[in-house]
Amino acid sequence: MISNVIKKYRFDFLSGIKNPPIKLLTTGMEEIDSASYHLDNRHREECYLFQYTLSGSGTVVVKGEKHIVNEGCGFFLKIPDDDEYFFDEKENLSPWRFIYIKFCGDACLPYYNLIKDSVGNIFEIGGNSKSILALFEIYRRATLGLISDSFTGERLTFDFLCKLCFDLLNDENHFSDMVVKAKRIIENEYMTIGGIYDISQRLGVSQSHLSRVFSDEVKVSPIEYLTKVRLQEAVNLLNESGKSIESIALKCGFSCGNYFCKVFKKHMGISPLEYRTRNAEY
Repeated sequence: MISNVIKKYRFDFLSGIKNPPIKLLTTGMEEIDSASYHLDNRHREECYLFQYTLSGSGTVVVKGEKHIVNEGCGFFLKIPDDDEYFFDEKENLSPWRFIYIKFCGDACLPYYNLIKDSVGNIFEIGGNSKSILALFEIYRRATLGLISDSFTGERLTFDFLCKLCFDLLNDENHFSDMVVKAKRIIENEYMTIGGIYDISQRLGVSQSHLSRVFSDEVKVSPIEYLTKVRLQEAVNLLNESGKSIESIALKCGFSCGNYFCKVFKKHMGISPLEYRTRNAEY
């Protein structure tokens, strides 16, 4: 047997906007137990692939380095590139069972680079982590036919991508004590914190020292991290509440609605009102 495609879904939406910032392409679950399964990424369609091993194991080669991906191991690749993944009947445990998602769009690259630069293309991640649960939710909705429009696919994919970054970048074992404390302050007090200077004063270090060490370890500056935390909460409020744009801006720590709209559009490609309108029916 080459592959048992448990379920596979490809999304070719007729509705939506041209060249959306994030676009869901496919999701699926498969079981592999033959060396005939071998995917070379050099000439495949342009996309981002995240794949997570549920049981068994497979092999991934990134930049000439071979890795065995066991249960609880995920990999995140930008395609096309000089990478490949396959089932090795001698080295891998059969069957290799995995769940995956493929997506594209200009907004994906900063998140991909952040993960790659911080933890690499291959990493361990818990099955009950927010991102893996979000991936299973996308798969579940696909099996029930609940992803029938591009806007729902975009929203679910962005949610997965944000949660993947959160899960991988919040492993405190990777960070110094100072950076762990700075991240906790940002994540817990993003609504009211005055700025990075306030954080550095509370930690007893200079602002330049905090910014340098934080950027080295987290791969984004403290202010960029603060902005991402605020934007994620703003997305949640836009999806789940009827609060005004101004009130959401203030609740998330932005100085006013106009500034919030500028930051949101810079990162998301659309305004908060457009984002809310698109997702209101879904």
